[in-house]
Amino acid sequence: MEDILSLIEREGDSIAVIMFSGLQYYTGQLFDMKTITEAGHRKGCIVGWDLAHAFANVPLSLHDWNVDFACWCTYKYASSGAGGLAGAFIHSKYATDKRERMLGWWAHKTGTRFIMDNSKYLCFFFSSVPYFCLKYVCFNAF
Repeated sequence: MEDILSLIEREGDSIAVIMFSGLQYYTGQLFDMKTITEAGHRKGCIVGWDLAHAFANVPLSLHDWNVDFACWCTYKYASSGAGGLAGAFIHSKYATDKRERMLGWWAHKTGTRFIMDNSKYLCFFFSSVPYFCLKYVCFNAF
């Protein structure tokens, strides 16, 4: 932990984004996400977390820890199985941020937003999450 914090202190002014795993799966080491996030913010860094091995495994308070963003899968500790949905967190402080960003469906005209008539990209169509995957995620996460 001291090595991480000293690296952020020493090099933080030249770092834009810190992306770190919340839990080291080989050793089981749970990183102090709150302290690392605070250290990154003191240097002006955006701090994100890969929570693939932490989600549904350890308590998480991403908003309270002021984490900027995080992502995770649900097939591991949430037991959704293969094909289960992924998760993402973006801190609410970015809700009114005026910078350019990818808006997904909301970047399309309202009248044509959900018309999927381009057969060239059929491989990207996905209707809904498999029910049983979602069932176990909800059961484990809440």
